[in-house]
Amino acid sequence: MNTFIYEYIHASSEWRIHLGLRERKKTRTRKAIEAAALECLTRRGWDATTVSDIAEMADVAVGTLYNYFPSKGALVASVTQQRVVEALQRSEEISPGGRTPAESVLPVLGEVLRMMDRFGKPVLREVVGAALQSAGGDLGREMMKADMMVVEDIRRRLEDLQERGLLNTSCPPAELAMLVYSTAMGLLMFYMFDDDLELTWLLAEVDAAVTALLRGGEE
Repeated sequence: MNTFIYEYIHASSEWRIHLGLRERKKTRTRKAIEAAALECLTRRGWDATTVSDIAEMADVAVGTLYNYFPSKGALVASVTQQRVVEALQRSEEISPGGRTPAESVLPVLGEVLRMMDRFGKPVLREVVGAALQSAGGDLGREMMKADMMVVEDIRRRLEDLQERGLLNTSCPPAELAMLVYSTAMGLLMFYMFDDDLELTWLLAEVDAAVTALLRGGEE
């Protein structure tokens, strides 16, 4: 083989290995930062957690953290989005579909609400309050993306029911999915701001409300 070609192939191979190692290191660093953010948030709450706290717990420089996330809001929203993805995956494993609209969407809402509850009511109140105050900022904008991930999953399930003839075709899946999710989030607000209410109450109320809401769309 031509020496130049051999050296080129060898150098290219080494560069690909280098890139692979670098990408794996970046992934590990990102995961460490996200894990530290979740730990700080759970222990101290939104207001008391600083970027410096998170960087210290992740054992990275503050500047390194900012290379991955432009703000505390963007970081916490990224952690939330990842938890939403995991909740949607669990709901798919538990119940990939159903015979009725309620049977199809309630597992999704149940897993998402359980995931939110793990943050604890004080943290939820602080994060939701901060997101509402900065609707156009990193936190508010990225948290909205997390919401829309759930809405999209519900829409997909409702559309599947419609294709199988189990949901009235007069019910637009996209609008219905938004209504279902808004109903659940409204009940979550009641739950968040009343420390006497338990998760079992929230899940039962969402179950009853969503079942009643979707009953009219059954074929």
